[in-house]
Amino acid sequence: MDSFEQAKELLAEGKRDLLVYAIPDAVSNCSKACEMMAKQKGEMSKEAAEAYLYYGKALLELSRVESGVLGNALDGVDMESKPADEKDALVEDTEAMTTDEKSEIEEKVAVALDENYDKHDLVARAHSGDIAEDSEDEAMEEDDAEMVDAEKVDTEVGNLEQAWQMFDLSKVIYAKSGEIAKECEALILLAEVSMENSNFNQAVEDLTECLAKRIKSLPSDSRMIAETHYQLGVAQANCAQQCADQSQQCSLFDNAEKSLTSAVDVLNTTMASLKKMESSDVTEKELAELTSLCAEIEERKNDHKEMQKGTYKEEKDFVSIYKGIEVNEIATKKAVSST
Repeated sequence: MDSFEQAKELLAEGKRDLLVYAIPDAVSNCSKACEMMAKQKGEMSKEAAEAYLYYGKALLELSRVESGVLGNALDGVDMESKPADEKDALVEDTEAMTTDEKSEIEEKVAVALDENYDKHDLVARAHSGDIAEDSEDEAMEEDDAEMVDAEKVDTEVGNLEQAWQMFDLSKVIYAKSGEIAKECEALILLAEVSMENSNFNQAVEDLTECLAKRIKSLPSDSRMIAETHYQLGVAQANCAQQCADQSQQCSLFDNAEKSLTSAVDVLNTTMASLKKMESSDVTEKELAELTSLCAEIEERKNDHKEMQKGTYKEEKDFVSIYKGIEVNEIATKKAVSST
């Protein structure tokens, strides 16, 4: 019998799979966790919201793997950044693979997709309020015919759309429960999906909402606020690039410039606070990192100017310079408090 503890273990496995970029396994484990969490705690429970969030992350990564956005189309790992003796057994350099090996991994991706297809219909109906709490068990029982129908629907929908639905559902649950940090995380992920789909207006909308909530709930020198300013600026610049109206395009580029400037201002405030603290290896390392981040944001400003002129050619990851920044911020705070 399914149990809440089993669901938590599956979710933990899914998180580990994401860390090592075992994406098909992450999709499979997180989708099963969603099903079991919803059955044990209810489709709109906070426990299920976390499973939805990580299921969405797995689907987002899977869509990136399939489209080749992460470089190595099948494993999603930048092998150039890892020494040969550290290459994970779960991932391989696709250029060195034989045709049979590539086919085997592609088959695993297909199997993972097959396993998660029946979850989409349940979650979509839960989000729209069509599923009552007392009908959960019945909703979870699907026969083979229903599995085939769900597979057809989800094939049409696609991984990005499913990821968006998972993030949107978790956002709704976290908003109702008053968990602002988690709600903002879902909003950021929704914006990432929109950026992947070139739906930059929607990304701006979600990032603007996230920024307002973070400014209200976090210290003024929080790097998560800087992160959101930065992401918003990039989304605004991409909106401008799509805009046909010249005056509106200029206004959007101006807004993007202001957002990136705000990101730098927040980071400068953070550095000023760090400099007032007792010097340590941790604070010195973070100061160096923040200085580098400010320089990269200034570089991004120049990219936007080239975009406005129509001379920008290099495509950059819209959140690349902020990967892991929340973890670093937390680590620094712990180190400072211990001193």
